[in-house]
Amino acid sequence: WYQRRVREAVVSTQSTGSSGINAEYGGLNMPSQTQINAAKSLALKLRAKWSPELMENPTTSQFNKALEAIALEKDRVETPEDQTQPDVAAMRTRAGSEMDAFNKSVFPEGYQLPEACKKVDYKPIIRKVESRAREGTLNKLPVSDLKLYAKGVKLGLKSTAKKAELVEAISKFIG
Repeated sequence: WYQRRVREAVVSTQSTGSSGINAEYGGLNMPSQTQINAAKSLALKLRAKWSPELMENPTTSQFNKALEAIALEKDRVETPEDQTQPDVAAMRTRAGSEMDAFNKSVFPEGYQLPEACKKVDYKPIIRKVESRAREGTLNKLPVSDLKLYAKGVKLGLKSTAKKAELVEAISKFIG
């Protein structure tokens, strides 16, 4: 439905020669032809044959790894590769120039991503928490730091975990 409506709006915008803003869509800026062509080119480059059977369920993989660790009496559970996450390096290799062309057509020169969209660098927090763990002062760290560490090393804890649970899990993980 949405794609059909956007296509109709683009066609009507092109035929009327308007500025690309359609009042029917609440002032939504319609894409230019350059942006549409860049998006089509990028989509064609990234097209791949895909079937759900080719991919393991991440939850099942984690369960199987935990079961294997129990059976083999391992101290740590290996984290399986999450095949649902995109391989950004392969995408960049396959369609790097198309990605750049799309970004140039959509985002103005000098555009900065909002803070919420930037990738978090976990390295400083990992160093900080591991240093405190060696000193035996994990309890003195704020919960936010402990949660960031847990997320950075993929401990798999719930976001509602209490400080005591976080400290215990981190202590076990670090050893």
